[in-house]
Parts: sequence; structure tokens; C-alpha cells
Amino acid sequence: TPDNTMWLSGSGTMSNHWIRFDLQAAHALAAVRVWNHNHTGYTIRGIDECYIEVSSDGSNWSTLSGPETDGRFSFAEAPGASDYIDADLIDMSGVRARYVRFRVWTGHNAGTPDELYYAGLSEVRFYEAWTPKGTLITIH
Repeated sequence: TPDNTMWLSGSGTMSNHWIRFDLQAAHALAAVRVWNHNHTGYTIRGIDECYIEVSSDGSNWSTLSGPETDGRFSFAEAPGASDYIDADLIDMSGVRARYVRFRVWTGHNAGTPDELYYAGLSEVRFYEAWTPKGTLITIH
């Protein structure tokens, strides 16, 4: 990845790509903010649609219901610019989980065969549901 600052999958069938986040303990999640793959000239490697799954043990997964076809969530293509601030904000509705997994369905690479087999993200932030001691959970 550029300067080792972004996640980029290895090559393979798009629907086989996934990334799992271990939040170290179960949290009631209010939201997740996603900055898509923002490498200039390669923003089509960003995730277009994915399933978001949660788990308390890393083995048994529940799929959240997103607004797109078949319950998927959609992320906007990044601009490929250093001032990228318009991240997608996904409502997690207070679901309790230790693990969160994005299972990729499609990327922003339709019609570009040489990019078909990669998926990437720049940054993901999880927000805990409000409590008197609510905290921001950041994983880079």
C-alpha cells in the first residue's frame, strides 16, 4: 500500500476479500466511519459495496441489514486527494460486538480488468454508543 498507510487486499476474486477488526472487548457500537482507498490514481480499488458482520467471539457472525440490495452497505469512491474528509458514516444502531468484519461484494473498478482483484480502505473509526464514559475506538 502507499507508504504502508492503507489496507489493500491481495489479488483474488472480489467477493472473497474481507477485513476483520478486533476491538479488544465487546462494545455497543453507535457508528463506523469509513474512508475509502484514497491512493491517487488507484481510488477504484476502494470498496463499493460490502456486507458488515459482527461477532462477540470471532467465529459466529451476524450480518447487519444495510440499505443496498441484499442488505449490503455502500461506500463512496475516494477523491484521491490529501484533503479527503467526506468519509461515509454507517449507523451501527448500538449493536454489541468485539469483532467487525467487512465482507467485500464489489469495488469501484467496474470495467477495469487490471484492478478487478483488489480491495482497499484508508481508515476506519468505530464509535461506541453514548454512555457517561463513551470512548472513540480508532484502528488504523
